[in-house]
Order: sequence, then structure tokens, then C-alpha cells
Amino acid sequence: MASILPFDNATINSVDIAASEFVNSSGTLTEQGSDKSVTTADGRIHNIRESINSQAQFECYGDQTSLDSGTGTGVTCALKDGETTIKTMTGVVTATYNAGNNSTSISITGDS
Repeated sequence: MASILPFDNATINSVDIAASEFVNSSGTLTEQGSDKSVTTADGRIHNIRESINSQAQFECYGDQTSLDSGTGTGVTCALKDGETTIKTMTGVVTATYNAGNNSTSISITGDS
């Protein structure tokens, strides 16, 4: 089962996004594990966590498309709840601007 964690400010490629810039006051970080099972010769089953896939999403005011990292290019991202760092990762950032709402939807995908 995936873990879903809220965050209310972010730093993407050294650009700080304050809580006041979030449209819905916060974003969500979803952490999903990629697991496999191995059975050894003695009949024991071993569960192994291969990776953790991270997906963060939030919406902020204004045109923030400059935060888009480009296809396949990872940048350093830090997600925080207040002063507490929830996650620091290298991720691909996609920023899509909605002129009607004057807001940008941001999606960050990375592996740990």
C-alpha cells in the first residue's frame, strides 16, 4: 500500500516555493514500493524492496513553467511540511500552466 504525505512548501532546483504560493495550501507526495519475493532452497520466502517510486503533485499560483526540468532531466527537489523536510530527491519535474486559472500544476517523479 502506498504512503501519502502532505507538504506545504518546496524547493525545486534551488527555487523556493512558499506555502502562500500553493493553490490548495498543500501538495501530496505518494511513496510506492516496488517489491519482489525470492524462495530459497530451504523453502523460506524472502521479500525484498527493490525501490521506492516517488510521485509529488501540487498546484501553485502564476506561471511557474520555468521549473519544468525537461524530458528525462532530473533536478534536486526538497519537499517540506513547515520546517520539516519530508523528502529530498532527484526528480523529473513537469510544469503545466493553465492561463484560465493563472496557476501551474507541478508533478515530480523520482526514485529512491
